[in-house]
Amino acid sequence: MNKRNLYGVAATLVGACALFSSCQSCQNPSGGTTETADTLVMESFSYVDTVSVISCHVYQRLDVECPVQNDTTVLADSLREWLVKSVEDHYMPLLGDSPEFFHYSGDRRDLAKVVKDAGKTGVTRMSDELKEMAGEGFETEYSNDFEARLCYQTDRFATMQTKYDIYTGGAHGAYFYKATTFRRSDGAEMGWNMLDLSQKAKIVGLLKEGIKEYVSTADNEVKTDEQLFESLMLWDDPETPENELEFGLPLPATPPCLLSDGMFFCYQQYEIAPYALGLPMVTIPFDVIAPLLSAEGRELLGL
Repeated sequence: MNKRNLYGVAATLVGACALFSSCQSCQNPSGGTTETADTLVMESFSYVDTVSVISCHVYQRLDVECPVQNDTTVLADSLREWLVKSVEDHYMPLLGDSPEFFHYSGDRRDLAKVVKDAGKTGVTRMSDELKEMAGEGFETEYSNDFEARLCYQTDRFATMQTKYDIYTGGAHGAYFYKATTFRRSDGAEMGWNMLDLSQKAKIVGLLKEGIKEYVSTADNEVKTDEQLFESLMLWDDPETPENELEFGLPLPATPPCLLSDGMFFCYQQYEIAPYALGLPMVTIPFDVIAPLLSAEGRELLGL
């Protein structure tokens, strides 16, 4: 079982799922509770359906938490639009050559209708494709499982998290995880702008130490960069500068977010590691990351 050190590394995909059950009360970065009128009140909308297509099966679930309808603050409006976009974007193209991505053209403030329409569309798409496969004698299943939750909020910001499981046959499915922080004052989406990227080498240094802990086991403790890179899948492709390895490790494609115990970083499946290592995650405590924050990041945390 992986040890946890100063960096608060999540050890497995269970860690990602556990983040969805994190405290949603308004807290300071130090962990103390804050009494404030600026607290988001959320409501949930779900769509669940299963369909059998001859010898094949479809499972669709959407479960979205959003600000209550009468919340007209700029933050609530920003979260609603982000949630709609997340639902629209979560559909991975199936086997067709020219998949049509889902787009909701109705009232984008009405998340109940967005979820229902997206859910029905997903079932229809998967069923139509499986009809062809079932007609050719295949026995398989498609599943599409998406969740969006408020994870953490303070009087300065709120963090939303999404997770997405998809299976379309084969040895295993795909799993995506993303958490995004929004500034309460104007609803702005925060990410890499919270960090001083001129200090990228130091940021990567912290991430490397966290990933070493993530990949370590009781029988195989990873201590050196050489041991780390033997465990990962890294490449230096000049055509993809986001994977530039000038400091030995790329920054995650997914921007960081703020949680109760620090700044959270997550690499997606296959981004730097094989499937067996899941989604490498690192949480860097606020006092450790503080010297690497940008002016926007320091202001957001009240530093």
